[in-house]
Amino acid sequence: LTDPSLEWFQDSPAEPESLVTCIKGMHGVMRRHSDWPTENHPKIRAARRRAFWRSFALFVSLGLLTGCSSAHEIPGPTLGTSHQHTSPAVNSPFVVSSNELPSGRWPAAATCDGDDNPPDLQWTAGPDSTVSYAVKVVDTDVPNGGYTHWMLANEPADLRQPTPGTGVSGKNDFGNEGYGGPCPPHGTTHHYVVTVYALNAMLHLQLLYSRADFERALDGHVRAQSSIAATYTRS
Repeated sequence: LTDPSLEWFQDSPAEPESLVTCIKGMHGVMRRHSDWPTENHPKIRAARRRAFWRSFALFVSLGLLTGCSSAHEIPGPTLGTSHQHTSPAVNSPFVVSSNELPSGRWPAAATCDGDDNPPDLQWTAGPDSTVSYAVKVVDTDVPNGGYTHWMLANEPADLRQPTPGTGVSGKNDFGNEGYGGPCPPHGTTHHYVVTVYALNAMLHLQLLYSRADFERALDGHVRAQSSIAATYTRS
């Protein structure tokens, strides 16, 4: 005899999108089971009950193992485009942008081969709970966590770009305060990621703080963040 309790499992997608989908499917199995024609022989009824509960247990196990959760990995930023990670409670996305980085290439004027000033950056308003913004620029091709080119914290909530005379700067990996532009070895191409954080507090940081201090201070205060990436090739 064909076991009707296997119909939903055979027709279902390989990876249910959510726990709700799994439960709905199991509910359908139970409903169909209740529609089976009854027979008076007790052995037939007992066998069908055993088959139903074995199938039910199988559905639960497969749901837990193959994706009844809805978690998704957040990808890294694409070159020249902004990637946002915003609190679910926020209605509009938080976005960082730049008129100088959309091509995915870091402008030479903003590197050690040029004036070594930071590129043009802007961001949209953060969530309602935003008290300050922070900026970080890292060369991700350098081992052990990357090479820090810039850290700026405590930009006031009413600003939409880094503004001279505001915020508090950390010490970059050149050993200097503020921004230090890309300066990879000659003949190489490195990737640089700019991240702007919308925070629900002013961070307790002293001038020339380290990256470890910066990341500890961020913990628990990030309401939204957005990143943009670009490369620089040094001839």
